[in-house]
Amino acid sequence: MIKKLIISLAAIIILVVTFLFWPVGKIMNPVLATAPNNFHPQSFGLPWGDHRHQGVDIFAPMNTPIQSVSWGLVYKVKKEDGKSRGGNMVKILGPGGRRYLYAHMSKILVKPYSFVCEGDTIGLVGKTGNANRPDCPPHLHFGISTIIRHDPIKDMGHHWLDPAKEIQ
Repeated sequence: MIKKLIISLAAIIILVVTFLFWPVGKIMNPVLATAPNNFHPQSFGLPWGDHRHQGVDIFAPMNTPIQSVSWGLVYKVKKEDGKSRGGNMVKILGPGGRRYLYAHMSKILVKPYSFVCEGDTIGLVGKTGNANRPDCPPHLHFGISTIIRHDPIKDMGHHWLDPAKEIQ
């Protein structure tokens, strides 16, 4: 009994370590039929009201499909509640301990605690949350953060990555 428990725990530890340290290269663009010139220029890290803008805004027509940039676990689905800056949003935990944030969606197409593959459609571009203003075009706010710091000197206490530098 104890031997089986030790073997099971060892297997779980190996899986978690493998998942966290899985090599991550460039990722695909999450908004179909858009190019880097659809990204809000230099929006990552800029002061944005009472916080820093921790992602890039990718502009596209309303209801353009949004695809998962990685395989992973959908660990949070939040519907528009009138209080959230992100409106309808999805968070996915992917390999390498990366967390992907997709916000302002008009429609969410995944369920919490489901698994997705790279390229799966997870939602549609929208204007929910603080993007629901007349002067704000439809877009996806796309953010990447990490559970562990891959470069402790460069990260300097935060775990947010500039998505524009991570997309191929």
